[in-house]
Amino acid sequence: MGRNTRILGFSVAPEIAEEYDRLAQRQKKSKSELFRQMVESYKAKLDEEEFFRLQTRMARRAQKKRIFTEKEVEKIVFLRTADEGGLRHQYLYLRLRGAREFGTSTKTL
Repeated sequence: MGRNTRILGFSVAPEIAEEYDRLAQRQKKSKSELFRQMVESYKAKLDEEEFFRLQTRMARRAQKKRIFTEKEVEKIVFLRTADEGGLRHQYLYLRLRGAREFGTSTKTL
C-alpha cells in the first residue's frame, strides 16, 4: 500500500524559514500541520474574495432590476444556479452567509 501523503520541496529565504519554524513551535504544531492550516486559511480567503466580487457584481444587477430584499435575492440565487452552472456561487453564498450569521469561520462550515 502506498503513501497517503506527498513530500513537497521548495526554497524560501532563510528569514521566512526561521519565521515558519517559530510559528510551528509557538502554535505547538508540526510543520506539516501548520502548512495544511495555512493552505486552508488561504483557500477560505480566496473564497471570501470571490464571494465579495460576486456580491458587488450582483448588487449592481439587483439594483437595476429593483431587487432589494434578502428574500428576493435568495429566490433568484436558488432558481438560477442550476441554469447557469452556478452551484459554486450558491455554495459560496451559503457558506459565507452562514459564517456571518453564526459567528463562525468559513473553515468550520
